Parts: sequence; C-alpha cells; structure tokens
Amino acid sequence: MTHPLPASSRPPATAVRTGRLALVAACLAWAMLPACGGDARPPVPDDAMVAALAEMHLLQARAGYAEIPFEEAQDSLLAAHGLDSAAWANALAWYTSRPEILAGIYGRVVDTLQAQQIPQVETE
Repeated sequence: MTHPLPASSRPPATAVRTGRLALVAACLAWAMLPACGGDARPPVPDDAMVAALAEMHLLQARAGYAEIPFEEAQDSLLAAHGLDSAAWANALAWYTSRPEILAGIYGRVVDTLQAQQIPQVETE
C-alpha cells in the first residue's frame, strides 16, 4: 500500500509514536482522576472509622490474651458498626490511598485508646 503523502511531507515515525504515547498517557490520567479526587467522600465516615479502628485494635489485643476466634469477633464488631468485611476492605483501601487523611484518623484512634486506658497504680 502506498502512502497518500510524499515522504517529505510525512511526520517522522518517532513523532507519531511520541504523539500516540502522549495521547495514551493523557487518557489514562483522565480516567484515573475520579480515583484520586481530593473531594471524594470516604465509604465510611471519619468518626465511624475512628471508632471501628479503635475497637479493632482492642479486639486484636484481647484476642492475643484470650482464646477468642478473631475472625468471628471481627465480623461481629464490623456488624455492630453496620459494616461487612467487603465494606471494611473498601474503607481501608480508600483511607490507605490517602495517607494524610489516614494519619489524622490514626491520631484520633490513639487519642481514643489513650482516653480508655486504665491508669496504673504504682506500688511500693
């Protein structure tokens, strides 16, 4: 097949490839914008996430001391917060993809756990 334009009028092959790569990169970036939108709402509100994470950490600590089947207890804890394992995984993925927000959440989790800590009495 012959090309309709003479060779001197055609753009170099590298320019065509570069243009195609730029177009593909632009399309991918545009497609990913909703996934990284700063104003997207979390699947679980911040307050609920703080409460669930604090209770989850307490549950993990208790499971280490007692013979509690962690998976069953976790399912029960999530249900108490109106969540299931899929919703929990989705929420964790959302928050971990936004480290600044997650750092704030964990700061509040630490505050919650410290407020619940029983003061230890010093003995002589």
